[in-house]
Amino acid sequence: MTEKANNQRLIVVSDSVIAVAVTLLVLDVRLPVEDAGSLTDTALWSAILATLPRIYAYLLSFVVVALFWSSHHQKFALIPRVDGVIAGLNIVFLLLIGLVPFVTAILAENLGVVATVAYAGVMTALAATVMLIWSYASATDRLRRDLEAGRRRRIFWLSVGTFAIFLASIPMAFLNPAAARYLWLLLAPISIARYVTHRNDAAGEGAS
Repeated sequence: MTEKANNQRLIVVSDSVIAVAVTLLVLDVRLPVEDAGSLTDTALWSAILATLPRIYAYLLSFVVVALFWSSHHQKFALIPRVDGVIAGLNIVFLLLIGLVPFVTAILAENLGVVATVAYAGVMTALAATVMLIWSYASATDRLRRDLEAGRRRRIFWLSVGTFAIFLASIPMAFLNPAAARYLWLLLAPISIARYVTHRNDAAGEGAS
């Protein structure tokens, strides 16, 4: 099998695992009652309000997984030559993606130190794995031949930003779990920066 075929196969498998993880996330969003049809409007409204922590955890993880999915696609579009090390690191990435529904369910039930640290820990490991994939591919000359050094560095530092945010939130959670979770909001500008970088780079390729 050619390296290009390996790349495409890896992307397809990764997309499938990520899709399953997202599906499991939404399955955890449900009313905390057995028979919602028998509830009065007041009781139903109270049940809906009780699901807000689950909805918050679902939306948070959906956005984070989407961020990792976008980063994964951006990188593998520029890594045409996949070897065993990259495939192995990607397996670790998928293993960690599989843990996202678990830590999301914990965070939905408890916003304390342990839940926040567990969530941030998995996300930190995910970001580290993505960084390792890119760093290894860059060091072993497996990136696209026409990839500019500036673009290579921009992609790397955006991954570092995601890693740093989750890593910094771990010790912060021991002091103030809520503040640690607010720190995750910094992922929004990173996501915007990744989109702008990708759009500008794509426009530059089209003009060249």
